[in-house]
Amino acid sequence: MHKLILAFILAIISIQVFAADYDKILTRLNEVAKRPHTALFSLGKNDQGMDIVGVMIGDSSTATIKHLVVGTHHGNERAAAEVPFLFADQVLTNYDSSVLYYVIPVLNITGYNANRRQETGSDNQTHDSNRDYEDACMTKQDWNLKSTHLIADFMDKEDVVSAVSVHGYVGSFTFPFGMYADNFKTLDNALLVDWAKKAAKINGYTTGTHGDIVYPAEGSFEDYAYFKHGIWSFLMEIRSTTTDLKKDALSLVEFFKNSPRERSKHVGQKVDCVSRILSYKGISRP
Repeated sequence: MHKLILAFILAIISIQVFAADYDKILTRLNEVAKRPHTALFSLGKNDQGMDIVGVMIGDSSTATIKHLVVGTHHGNERAAAEVPFLFADQVLTNYDSSVLYYVIPVLNITGYNANRRQETGSDNQTHDSNRDYEDACMTKQDWNLKSTHLIADFMDKEDVVSAVSVHGYVGSFTFPFGMYADNFKTLDNALLVDWAKKAAKINGYTTGTHGDIVYPAEGSFEDYAYFKHGIWSFLMEIRSTTTDLKKDALSLVEFFKNSPRERSKHVGQKVDCVSRILSYKGISRP
């Protein structure tokens, strides 16, 4: 009995400790917003009524292109919240009035506060945020979370051209497709290969399609943004052993420097889909 009571007390303490984590993110965002050319913004409220806050860097009256960096779809990938802050610092140090950046360190607030991969929805169930988007191949329940719906609408409404989502911890910089397809190469593959290699020279990450380098997954942010809207959407998986996250931030700077000025024209291109199976092409997948 005493062991059960102790376990309960420790669980409560743990919840209280992590519950303060997003408050720390907000404090840091407020510090960033004290610098010139910045302003805080909110995507809207998540399923628990908390504002998903980011910082806008740039001036909409002078900017000719808009980009997005979003961290922490998965709440337990803690470094995914750090790289966006380091990226913001680099952008402000080398400010370019022709570019507008939206930087959101934490999308999955409940997962971040609980140090848990999944996010809690309005149904009080947990959902994987990076499986919650519309998928070109799989028919499933989409938009279980307000956060994913909000950022999807935001990207389209704000005419975002290029976007990077930051995760951990593979050490890769990848691009569509990653859905369950027979061939992961898109019609923009040649451009994407060259673009990724230029950015990855800085941190030495592996490049390629999500499906080839990481693993196939249905309902991911990156595939949705590219397939549905033509947004150039990449996935940075921070290397777990890295001690220099600044290199990842600099890699993102290089990535956006080489961005096309307009979205892909191959919106809604044909995908050779395959059925989702536990062993994909003979390789076990998590």
